[in-house]
Amino acid sequence: MKAITIFPISFLCLVVLFSCASTQKTTQIDKNSTQTSLNELTIYDYNTLFADKNFWNMSAENGEAIIIGVGGRKISEAETIKGAVEDAARRVSLFNQISATVTYTERIGDGFLDYFIDNQQNIVFNEDYLGYIDSLKYDPKTDVLITNNAAFVRTRWTLPTSFKVSYAPHNQGRPSWADNPPPTIGGMITGVGYSSPLMYHRAYIASYENAIYSIAIRVNGNVKAGKVNYQGEGAFEYSNSSESTMTASALIKGFYVLQVWIDPKTNGVYTLAIAQEASK
Repeated sequence: MKAITIFPISFLCLVVLFSCASTQKTTQIDKNSTQTSLNELTIYDYNTLFADKNFWNMSAENGEAIIIGVGGRKISEAETIKGAVEDAARRVSLFNQISATVTYTERIGDGFLDYFIDNQQNIVFNEDYLGYIDSLKYDPKTDVLITNNAAFVRTRWTLPTSFKVSYAPHNQGRPSWADNPPPTIGGMITGVGYSSPLMYHRAYIASYENAIYSIAIRVNGNVKAGKVNYQGEGAFEYSNSSESTMTASALIKGFYVLQVWIDPKTNGVYTLAIAQEASK
């Protein structure tokens, strides 16, 4: 177990948009072998990435979770897909248990540039997650989407018998949960994560990690606000500032992503997730 510090998304400004590309030869990976064979896989552009609604339907049904892993493009398509499967295995570990903490501080002073924000986020989970890869099932012919800079693999994982959720994803326009998420779905607490459009696979990961912090804040968020005044010896040696600090921490079990939505205007990534248990 070790801590992972997630740097504030607001300080990152790299924006990488999808570009169009045609179908080309890529490599298919067998998750149980290091050998690869050539296969025709489609390189999707941004406009068609989310066209397959069945691919992005992550409802947990028939005792199976749908976990879509993402990985950045690497030298070979086999390594690219492998990275996405490893991300799915990481999500299985996150499902089992997460300890999440958040501290957000905002300070505003008198001056035009007298403004300060500090955002510290931390998750602790079992990082020995590669052992979960053998429990993930997927078909390389139908469960893989590849873009110019990322790969998505739709895996299936057998759920614990105590976890059951039925959810009909929103498929038309901006979903209501992006702005006004329900407090619970299927009796489980909800959280919504957002990421600005970074390198896409990183934005996807950052978005679902921010959904974890959203759940922690909902369960155990505390806000403190106050003012700080300073008076020096001179007539003009005076300043005041206001400061607010929000803190949250929670132990989360059964973290599960229900839907991902990309804002077509900004390319920002929204994630709707639930947690079976979340405690202080």
